[in-house]
Amino acid sequence: MRFGLLDRYILKIAAGAAVILLVGLTSVIWVTQALREVDLITGKGQTILIFFTVTLLSLPALIAGIAPVALFMATLYTLNKLNSDSELIVMNAAGVAPHRLTRPFFALTLITAALVGWMSLVVMPAGFRALRDLITLIRADFVANVIKEGQFVSLDSGVTFHYREKQGQALLGIFMQDRRDPNQPAVYIAERAG
Repeated sequence: MRFGLLDRYILKIAAGAAVILLVGLTSVIWVTQALREVDLITGKGQTILIFFTVTLLSLPALIAGIAPVALFMATLYTLNKLNSDSELIVMNAAGVAPHRLTRPFFALTLITAALVGWMSLVVMPAGFRALRDLITLIRADFVANVIKEGQFVSLDSGVTFHYREKQGQALLGIFMQDRRDPNQPAVYIAERAG
C-alpha cells in the first residue's frame, strides 16, 4: 500500500492528535495514580526517587489502556476537522473514493496495535517484575529502618510486628501476629531472620 500526498496529510493530522491525546490523557491519569502512592514518602519514609520509580513503572499499563482510546478520539477529531474545513467535500468532488480515507486510519491502527502489543507482552511484564522487586525492598527497608527495636508496630490491619534487636542485616527475636482472618489468627516467632 503506497501512501500518496492525501494519505500522508490525513495520517499526519491523525497521528499528531493521537500522540497529543495519548500524552495528555496518560499524564492526567498518571498524576491521579501518583497521588495515591504519596504514602510511600509520607508513611514508609522513602525518597522521592523511589516514589517516581514506582509510579513510572505503572506507565506501560496506563499507555496500553489509553492508546486505543486516544486513537479513537484522534480519528473522530481528524474526521471532524476534515469535515469542518470542507476538505471531505473537496475530496469527494475530486473523485476520491470514500474507502480511501480509511487507509491512513488503518495504518495508524496497526501502529497503535503494535505499540499496545509490545507494551503488553514485553514492557509490562518486565515493569511488573521490577515493581514487585522494588516493593519487596521497600517493605524490607520499612521493617528494618522504620520499626524500632523492642517496639510493637501494627503494619497492616490486623498484623503486629516486633523484633528484639538488629544485628547487622539480621533481625533477632522476631514476633509477628496475624489477625486479618478472625477465625484463624496466627502467631509467628523466629529467633533470627536475614
